[in-house]
Amino acid sequence: MINTTLFYIFIGISLILVWGYFYGRKKNYRIAQAAINSLIDLTKPSDQKITNIGGVVGYHVELEFQSGKRFSDIKATITLMARHSLLYWPI
Repeated sequence: MINTTLFYIFIGISLILVWGYFYGRKKNYRIAQAAINSLIDLTKPSDQKITNIGGVVGYHVELEFQSGKRFSDIKATITLMARHSLLYWPI
């Protein structure tokens, strides 16, 4: 009796953690997309390269410009909070 109860508790906690991962991943993606799109709209580069850092942690952004601009390239790193891991949150 106690083993089945503990099993269902374990399954319930696991499902909550899986839901938290997908919800946090979606939220991080939206935040990064808004930041990168505003940077691209502001600078209007001729070429861009966006590289994912380890899944949902962040992105490297490299923007290149034509040779008449004030700067030749911009390199940026966007790192995000670990919203995808409910176990990381302080409780």
